[in-house]
Amino acid sequence: MDKSLIEIMKTKWMYLNEEELKYYSLGIFIECICLSVIISLISKLLFQSDFMLSMTGFTIVSIMFTVLIYKRDFFDEKFQLFSSDLMKGTNQGLILFLFVSSFIVSWGFFSVRL
Repeated sequence: MDKSLIEIMKTKWMYLNEEELKYYSLGIFIECICLSVIISLISKLLFQSDFMLSMTGFTIVSIMFTVLIYKRDFFDEKFQLFSSDLMKGTNQGLILFLFVSSFIVSWGFFSVRL
């Protein structure tokens, strides 16, 4: 590895090689878990939600997101998820994004007790 983890994390993930993608996906997973702890604590304080249930949902989504990034080339080859223009996606990429988003929203409603 020629770059440090900080340099890898600053690089757009579409431009990383396979070796750098391993470290990038690990960094993303750590960021997602830290963010999920913060969001779970806030939802626990504001909505009296179940902390462990929230953490479980966010951990599952973090794993899905990390696998998607780590296996970027496989998913792109099989499903054409990404286009060459970073600002544009494909229909399959949009469907995948909506699938993950619906999981997050439904798990959030399930864990919040109003």
